[in-house]
Amino acid sequence: MALKTTKIARLLLVLSMVMVLVAGCEVGEEIRNMIFVPVEIPPSIRPVKRRELESGNYYIKDGTNFFRLMRPTTSFTGGTRAAFAGRNVWMLPHETELIPTLYVDEIIAFMSRTNFQGEFILERFADIGYTIGVRSISGSAREFATVGINDSSVLPESSAAEVLNALQTSSIGFYSINGHTIRGADVSKSGTILGLERGYSYTFGMYIGTIFGERSMVADTRVFQSTEIIVVNNYNLTRNGYIEITMPEDMQSGYYYLHGGGFFRFINDRKSTVGNLSDLDFHIRNSPSVLVSLDVTDVCRPMIYEHFITIDNLYDVAHVFMGGGPGRVFDSAAIIAPDGTRYDFEHENRGMAIQIHTPPIGEYTIIVSGHNIDLIDIVVRPGREMRPPVEEPEIPPVELPPEPEHVPEDLEPETPEIPHEDETLPDTDEIDEGPIMSDILRPEDEHAE
Repeated sequence: MALKTTKIARLLLVLSMVMVLVAGCEVGEEIRNMIFVPVEIPPSIRPVKRRELESGNYYIKDGTNFFRLMRPTTSFTGGTRAAFAGRNVWMLPHETELIPTLYVDEIIAFMSRTNFQGEFILERFADIGYTIGVRSISGSAREFATVGINDSSVLPESSAAEVLNALQTSSIGFYSINGHTIRGADVSKSGTILGLERGYSYTFGMYIGTIFGERSMVADTRVFQSTEIIVVNNYNLTRNGYIEITMPEDMQSGYYYLHGGGFFRFINDRKSTVGNLSDLDFHIRNSPSVLVSLDVTDVCRPMIYEHFITIDNLYDVAHVFMGGGPGRVFDSAAIIAPDGTRYDFEHENRGMAIQIHTPPIGEYTIIVSGHNIDLIDIVVRPGREMRPPVEEPEIPPVELPPEPEHVPEDLEPETPEIPHEDETLPDTDEIDEGPIMSDILRPEDEHAE
């Protein structure tokens, strides 16, 4: 009996499994999808082959693999021939890993099933660092910066978007950051807060109308700002179904947006010899020969630069001043005199200043640390000109002959003898004084007529 019961139980189990397999295929599919979640690989890092190229897209060709240019979130929709700081590319930290890289020995492939224009516009973007996901902040007479809350000014999915959307307001004023009043030098030309570090949380003092409050937001947004426009006409037709677009030979490393195509990083070196990308300088300006438009950038990463000045004359004092500007931040500065003496600058009127008393003549080295300081104006205001001291000729000392230690007796000078008191002098009456004056003047003959 027990054996029969066991057989029946096994039979029922098998029948139930068959029913699940037959009638529950959809349930099984759902279970498999829950266990094996499909991962979508972004096109900019997913290689495709030549037969998979899509019309109207631009790809970086790496050997036999093609990587589509990235299409990030931007503040603009169309192309331009004029660089403007208000045109921004911005993204969250994980999206920065999706930026494809084009090396100098590679090409961009463009596939099209329709006619195309043989002119391609590259817009260069400067990396101005991390900030909160807010742009288009503008100054105000009330001494705090205001911004309208909309999709163009707040990056979706950022920490700032979550905080500001919860306030349910169309406009907000940023007054302070971690207790420090926000000034013009703290805001980039794109209207972003400068100098923030990735992943750090900052407390912002804000106004909604006349109501003040504080909210914390994380610097989780990397911003790129339009700086240069380059027109590329160099391309080659191939029989492989695409054209090859070659970058200008002297184009500098940086971040570029190909109008109609997408975003990429360009390295002016070969992939096999470039080394560590973090050691490259992506802020070197392109030559004017390849530029159509140029806009000065805000460079947010810390930099150290050397500048040189020369003082040609002797002054009682020299005033050296380095002026501030939008987005320009001085951390520290020092000047090294020709004799090696170091003088430290002081902060003054958003710039740096120093006074050097009686500065020596020659070339001075100025070492500056800060942000956006690659091009700065250095003003030297000399004081009263001083005449160099007249050097009197040196008169050599006169050397006297040494005195002899012993003088011989025959060379000793004779001392005149002085008569003693007991010696009598001759009588004055016995001395013949000769004729007197009256005898000389008396005529010989008194009666001579």
